[in-house]
Order: sequence, then structure tokens, then C-alpha cells
Amino acid sequence: MKRVIVYVLSLFLIGCAAPTIKATHELNAEQLGVMAVLSFDGHNGDQFADSVAQELIIRGAKIVERSRITSVMVEQGLSVADITSGRINYEKVGGLFGVDTIVIGSVSPIIVYASGAPSGKVSTAAMRIVSVKTGIIVGSATYSANTELLAGSVLYPEAAERLVHALIQGE
Repeated sequence: MKRVIVYVLSLFLIGCAAPTIKATHELNAEQLGVMAVLSFDGHNGDQFADSVAQELIIRGAKIVERSRITSVMVEQGLSVADITSGRINYEKVGGLFGVDTIVIGSVSPIIVYASGAPSGKVSTAAMRIVSVKTGIIVGSATYSANTELLAGSVLYPEAAERLVHALIQGE
């Protein structure tokens, strides 16, 4: 009986493991210049991008207002897919938005299997910062939660905070 309790408890603790965050070297917000945060691919990608933008601002980054980015994209007939797929070069994007770097990425929710609905918690998220002058990724971070138990995962704003914190040095 004692062994069964220890086994069940160890399975529970393994299932509640903290999310994993991996990032390239820490970047300095000042060196990244003015940034544009594009909508992230995936469920609630706009809201997640807003959370990322807010966290970047807190850490000292200069961010172009997302509504301005949307306005320029509509005016030019562009989509995020046009930019991320390479149909328009990054240097042109930089000129249109008046930025030095862009932030792109994806986010996936944990799905509640009984109902098929998103839980409001993040399963995985990835963020890349790209230089518009060179098209080179200057930094990236990934977030991965335990998707078996909701107890080990976090809500979208906290996942965004963890991603940005892992990648950008604060002031």
C-alpha cells in the first residue's frame, strides 16, 4: 500500500513539472531598436502578441503601436503570412513600419479533451526576433508546458512574460 501511494504521488509530481523555456542568449532591448510585434499564429494569436508587446515595453523595448501595424498592413494589402513566408522582404517591412526588428511567432493552447475547447492556458509558444536589415533571426525563445495536467501550465500573459524575460534583458 505504501509503495502504491509513493508511486501515485511521484506520477502526480512529474505531471506537475514546471514549463520548459529555452532561449538564445539574452538580448539588450536598446540594441534591437524600434520593434513591431506581429500577430502570432495560432489560437488567440492577437491577444498573445499584445501580451508579448506589453512585456517587451516593460523590459525597455520601443514598440510601434500594434493598431498602426494593422493599419499599414491593411493599406498595403499584406498579411502576416506574406511577411513570414518571405513573399515580401524584411527590409521593405522595416520601411513600411518604421522598425529595425520584428517579432513573430506562434502559440497553441492546451485543449480540454472532454469538450474540445481551449483551456485558456498555453501548451507551446515560440517567439523570434528578426532583423529587418538582414532577415536574420537575432534571438528566439520557446515555451512548452505539460499538456497532460493543467496544474503545470500557465495562462497566456504569464507565458508571454516568461518568454520575453528569458530573451530580453531588463532595464
